[in-house]
Amino acid sequence: MNALKKIVKKTPLIFPLIKLKSLFYKYSSQSNEQEILCRLAAKYKLTKNFIEFGFSGWEFNTILLAKTWDGFLADSDPYNVLIAKTLFKKNITAETHWLTLENLYIFKEWLGNKKLGILSIDVDGNDFWFLESLISLNPEVVSVEYNPSFKLHPITVPYDKDFDRTKKHPDWIYYGMSLEAAHRFLSVKNYSLVEISSNCVNAFFVRNDLIQNSADIIFPHIKHLDYKWPQGFSTDLNWKKVSNYEFIEINRDATYIGTHKATKTKV
Repeated sequence: MNALKKIVKKTPLIFPLIKLKSLFYKYSSQSNEQEILCRLAAKYKLTKNFIEFGFSGWEFNTILLAKTWDGFLADSDPYNVLIAKTLFKKNITAETHWLTLENLYIFKEWLGNKKLGILSIDVDGNDFWFLESLISLNPEVVSVEYNPSFKLHPITVPYDKDFDRTKKHPDWIYYGMSLEAAHRFLSVKNYSLVEISSNCVNAFFVRNDLIQNSADIIFPHIKHLDYKWPQGFSTDLNWKKVSNYEFIEINRDATYIGTHKATKTKV
């Protein structure tokens, strides 16, 4: 069945099949990310455009906004990009890219001199390094996936232009950054944490100049360890499995310490 599916994906038959599936399949975000972004868009009167990369054709954070906002979707899987091109109108740019620090300029070129409403990052690898590079776009809201296995350690994996989580660890749990790493970096860049997705893997930060009520702000220790792991996994067990891997520690001033074992970091 999988072999047949791969063949069909490469033929013109895939277009009517995608459209047919869209009549019966309710595309959405991974959990409640789409609702969070719609709520933030209304509350903070965001600029109506977004950049999101690391998306699934049927599942991504800005999927509800894609119906009416301008957006740039990028992913390394051509099938995901094909779904987006088939389902959405010309307001959405969808392109296939294996992203590295060297080709992130595509987002800056697409945005031009316009303001950016939402930047959403989920690549299961170099997330922190892409965030560091693109924060200069000055998005009004930043959505980042974090790795709950890293607990409250302020760490990220080192940059690797060929990063593939399926090859880095047998359980695929060594990737990305911790919530605390994102929090430290974005705090220095004048953003505050305001929401965490219900499945506790995506965090939402709003630029401080848009926040009128300090009660909107939350802190990383509140709920990021509530992730529902599959049987045989737990946050503590996962941390033990990866704690001797190489990490970069993010300081409170957003500088970082060179590659080292994370067991030396303080929580």
